[in-house]
Amino acid sequence: CGKYPMPIIKKSQYRLQMTYPIPEVHSCKKIGETETTWQGTREFPVKGEDFGYLIWRKR
Repeated sequence: CGKYPMPIIKKSQYRLQMTYPIPEVHSCKKIGETETTWQGTREFPVKGEDFGYLIWRKR
């Protein structure tokens, strides 16, 4: 294992999982997937609050 440059992100290699304010425990979402289907029931961040995401990378 070693470091290697990757100037362009492969979207199929990464997944997002929401951790805050309401954790997503059932599945991970693809980068670029529309948010209206899964984020519509989540809380809207008000002043001073942000969403938190965990980024998974497949090898």
